[in-house]
Amino acid sequence: MSRSSVAKKLVAVDEELIEAMPQRRGLVPFDADDHVWRQQLRRERAGAYWFAAAKWGMLGLVVGACLGGFMMYVASTATVDIAADAVSRGQAIEAARSAVEQGLNRQPAPAP
Repeated sequence: MSRSSVAKKLVAVDEELIEAMPQRRGLVPFDADDHVWRQQLRRERAGAYWFAAAKWGMLGLVVGACLGGFMMYVASTATVDIAADAVSRGQAIEAARSAVEQGLNRQPAPAP
C-alpha cells in the first residue's frame, strides 16, 4: 500500500491519449464540435462499460444459480441413501425392542 499523500488517478487509456493531444494543452484554439464529439465518445464508452458490467453480472447470476441448483441436487441424492439406512435401522431397533417387550410379557404365570 502506498503511503504517499497524493492519490493516484485511474483513467482509461483513451483519456491518457486525449490529454497528450495538443488541443487539450491549449496550443490549438478550442473547438466546440470537437468538445461535443469527445462528450459523445465518453457517453458511448460509459454505456459500453455499463453494458459489459450488466452482461457479466447477469451471466454470473445465471451461472451461480445453475451451479447452486446442481450442487443441491448432488447433495440431496447423496444423502438419500444415508437417510434410508438410518430409517431402516431405526425400524429394526424398534421391532427388536417391541419383540423383547412382548416376549417378557408372554412368560407363563408362576405356579401356585
